[in-house]
Amino acid sequence: MLTAQNMIKRIENIIASPMDDELVMMSMENNAYYGLNKVGRKIWELLESEQTLDTLCDELLKQYDVDRATCYRDILVIVSKMEEVGLVAVE
Repeated sequence: MLTAQNMIKRIENIIASPMDDELVMMSMENNAYYGLNKVGRKIWELLESEQTLDTLCDELLKQYDVDRATCYRDILVIVSKMEEVGLVAVE
């Protein structure tokens, strides 16, 4: 279960390429393609270095007009899915 203080980092061997506002990715480990929308792409970019859900939320709140609870909930969904398919690791 993800918490606000878990450290999140990208998994290596993920090839990513921007397409307009989105990001197309391929996992070399499981030979699968993924697509991220504009917000997912921004989260991926922020994960260039390890982050917590709190720090991701802090950064996204600077760029999007959304309340903290909604931002946190949406990040939790996206990061949980990224973890499920093997794009990020949670410590």
